[in-house]
Amino acid sequence: MANKNTSMAVMQPYIFPYLGYFKLISCVDRFIFYDNVQYINRGFVHRNKILINGEPNYFNFQIEKSDQFKPINQVKLKNFTKAKAKLLNQLYFSYKKAPFFEETYSFIEDLLKPEFEYISNLNCFTLEELSKALNLETTFIRSSELNFENFEALGKEDKLDTLIENQKAGSIVMPPGSKKLYKDWIPNGGCEKETLEIPSFTYKQFSDGFVNYLSIIDVLMFNGFENTSKALR
Repeated sequence: MANKNTSMAVMQPYIFPYLGYFKLISCVDRFIFYDNVQYINRGFVHRNKILINGEPNYFNFQIEKSDQFKPINQVKLKNFTKAKAKLLNQLYFSYKKAPFFEETYSFIEDLLKPEFEYISNLNCFTLEELSKALNLETTFIRSSELNFENFEALGKEDKLDTLIENQKAGSIVMPPGSKKLYKDWIPNGGCEKETLEIPSFTYKQFSDGFVNYLSIIDVLMFNGFENTSKALR
């Protein structure tokens, strides 16, 4: 039986995603990392954007080529130590004059100290730790740990219905980009479907122009954890 007071959201675990991802986390009681669906090479699981020389550019964590057609939780990182050092170097030279550089850089540096073998472990860990630092009291669950039989054979809508039933959720909050993909889907069991509307959040970067949809790292460099937490509320 669904619990009307329990809300959930489902998203692939992205690497240092944009602010809207954390807004989705802040809106629900339970956040499911969709880590047993196929990895998408051109998505945001292994890469995201920051400002480099004042322009939006990708940073990325390489993965083993042989794993690119596997589920996300089975995809291994390649040269993690090298990729980590490159990102920290990029952050230092790109953001050292940002107002909240010290607190953000040291936090990211600490997050990347463990030696991660799989991209999903890296992403889930950093997302959970960032959420704690932003005072988000959401429970995190990995879909791969729910051990559904033949889950991979289900259609995209049936997968969500299975997760809703498992969590006994009364509502599911969908990301903005899902409107077209799931426009005809009505969740089973009386679960309500809501689509997140993300209010605009602009802030002073280095130049007069504003570059939107950058990694949470950029948001933190210019706003810090306290102000970013307030923005999410």
